Amino acid sequence: MVLLLAATACISGTSLDDRPTEARVQVEGTASGPLRLVVSTDFHEERTASGQVARIMDVADTSQITVPFEATILLGDLGGIIVEVSNTGSESAQLALRVRLNRGHGEDVQEGSVPAGGMMRYFFLYYLGP
Repeated sequence: MVLLLAATACISGTSLDDRPTEARVQVEGTASGPLRLVVSTDFHEERTASGQVARIMDVADTSQITVPFEATILLGDLGGIIVEVSNTGSESAQLALRVRLNRGHGEDVQEGSVPAGGMMRYFFLYYLGP
């Protein structure tokens, strides 16, 4: 069984000028070993047979990180991002995943105990709407 801690944010805007262009990603806490970080700014959504929305990464960067970690990610034309932090160690990790978007879109923070094999996931998408 894999435990998933997830946060989702979707914001509707009226101008492309309001779309975020970068995300500052921070991972803090304690972990017994390295963590796996997966970041995608190129993804699409599909409906599953059960009607759920699945977010499929078309291109993703994967790396091993240790805490504390910080990076600034440039967002593509989509104005969205998926960030996954997986605990690849053999013991639970106490983690905080913080994602701060520019252009006034704020910051989201997830904190918690992530068991071995567990994952934290953050998703953001900017919709252009009325």
